[in-house]
Amino acid sequence: MKALPVITALAVFLFLLNSIFIFEMVRSDELRSFYFSGKELSNLFSPDEVTHMQEVKFLTMISITINAVLAPIIIARRKEINRHQLGKYLLIASAVLFIAAIFFPIFFILFHKVFFPFSTTWLLPSNSFLIQTYPQSFFQDRFLGIIFIAASLGAVLRCKN
Repeated sequence: MKALPVITALAVFLFLLNSIFIFEMVRSDELRSFYFSGKELSNLFSPDEVTHMQEVKFLTMISITINAVLAPIIIARRKEINRHQLGKYLLIASAVLFIAAIFFPIFFILFHKVFFPFSTTWLLPSNSFLIQTYPQSFFQDRFLGIIFIAASLGAVLRCKN
């Protein structure tokens, strides 16, 4: 299956994204309770912030579900995966995402327009609690971290015999 390295590369990026997201969410008692116990957010969050967080929660559950579906397929077919090809795809994707990182403010807006097409709750005022707690630089730093890890893995896979 020629698509297997591409699917695996996608799964790697989703796994990194999901892992970082979960790690960040468990650091906050309130967000951990919201995401994992279904509790409501406090009144520190505006109605638009709560709605956006609910949308993010839904999108995250989709992403985790995709990972959960792909993982057993990839594990079952791991011997068919060409590591050099997988490394190449990880490096190519990392290079493309690095270019996106250079233009992160534009990428950030496009990301929200693509993944939240019917909502404007992500357009929060700069003094909102959510923006103050998680400014754009927070997401840019994590984005660069994902790119670095994926590119490093890609380089190792390309170099390994």
